[in-house]
Amino acid sequence: MGIIKRMNKRLSIKWKVVFTHIIVVTVILLIFEIFLIKLIKDYYYGNVELLLKSNINTATELYDSRLVDKSIETRAKFLLEDESIPDYVDAQILDTSGKIIESTSRFKTNEKIETIDYYEAKKGRIGVWRGSDEETAENIMAVSSPIYSNGYISGIIRFTTSIEDINLVLVTYYVYSLAVGGVVLLIAIAVSILLASKIVRPIEHLRTVADNYARGKFTDKAIVFADDELGDLSNAFNYMSEEIKIADDLKNNFISSISHEIRTPLTSIMAWSETLLDEASEEEQKEGLEIIEKESKRLTGLVETLLDFSKLEADRLVPDMKVFNIRALVENIAKQFLQVAKKKKLGISTEFSHKQIDFYGDEYRLKQVLINIIDNAIKHSYNGGKINISLAISEDKKKLIIQVDDEGEGILNFDVNNLTTLFYKGDDKKEGSGIGLAVSKKIIDMHAGTIDFKPINTGGTSVIVSLPRRKKIEGN
Repeated sequence: MGIIKRMNKRLSIKWKVVFTHIIVVTVILLIFEIFLIKLIKDYYYGNVELLLKSNINTATELYDSRLVDKSIETRAKFLLEDESIPDYVDAQILDTSGKIIESTSRFKTNEKIETIDYYEAKKGRIGVWRGSDEETAENIMAVSSPIYSNGYISGIIRFTTSIEDINLVLVTYYVYSLAVGGVVLLIAIAVSILLASKIVRPIEHLRTVADNYARGKFTDKAIVFADDELGDLSNAFNYMSEEIKIADDLKNNFISSISHEIRTPLTSIMAWSETLLDEASEEEQKEGLEIIEKESKRLTGLVETLLDFSKLEADRLVPDMKVFNIRALVENIAKQFLQVAKKKKLGISTEFSHKQIDFYGDEYRLKQVLINIIDNAIKHSYNGGKINISLAISEDKKKLIIQVDDEGEGILNFDVNNLTTLFYKGDDKKEGSGIGLAVSKKIIDMHAGTIDFKPINTGGTSVIVSLPRRKKIEGN
């Protein structure tokens, strides 16, 4: 049932495109057909109208020049003898009441002419009318013109002709026009279906790829069908799969790493707890309690780091911003690591550009950043190496530069781009959870600063932290 529903939805998208194209094409065809039919109709009827007007003007000028003093009845008789009137025209002389006096077709009736052309002629204008003859039911066109005697309208001359043959021609044109329009519409429907299929096919493929991603198959790649918006979307899918795969690998590495980080102190705590529960000497009890305290602090620190990152990620950590002596902070941290460094026979040196350097920021969080950086430098340094910590103000006095250089194993270019990624560890065998530098990066971002990692040509790594200064608060 689920597959059928998805198919119906997919077809509805396809046919929505098709129907939209059909509606647009149909509207355009209708407008074109109406315009074309009107153009043809006006052309044929217009020619007949011009011809009748020309003939009636000629007849009127002839009567006015030769029979100006004659009565309307005399003019009507002359009409019957006028050979200049075409055979296809029925010429009529009407009195002012609309009654036919004479007609070249010899047709007379007591019915009065009351069409619009007659009324226009009575007003002194040439009138045109097109319609059906009441006697014969034939489609005709009539043109009427006034006849003057002594400056007054004494009658009406009216020319009529059949337009049945013209209507047949127009019907033929209409049929041809509709047939061509139908063919064009069929072609448009076929093209619309092909176009809709071409659009829907990559969308269907992307849906399949998305379903595979949902099942955890991140190795599947989206096919780029064309260099367009859908192609960009396919590239975005491929980039997303790479990022998801990296994040998934990092997650797995983190779980493995954090499990080890938690299991080690817990194992130690459990072992010493069992020892203390048994009969243990006073010295063993003291040693056991010290180890339990140490490992408990280690677990607490790990949990606090995770909580810090969670708060930073959700922007729920409110920084405690104030002015403090950052030189004193760096000196104190360097002293804290002296004993740890001695175990690897490392030397720690410090350099300062000023005797006192004030900075506006979160002292506790920046201390956390420096501890992470220096601790990493010690972990990755060879025995007997050196670590140098420098603190300076940039030449433009707009930035505070903290640099930590070591003579350790260095870093690869790939690692440089991923060091601040959550859970990332360049070497899985190294101890650590892979979240310390990620937290540091968030703290530095919170201060609108930057952190960079650069390999040193002679060996080792240089970590550079750049923080913007507030001159009004920190002075020059």
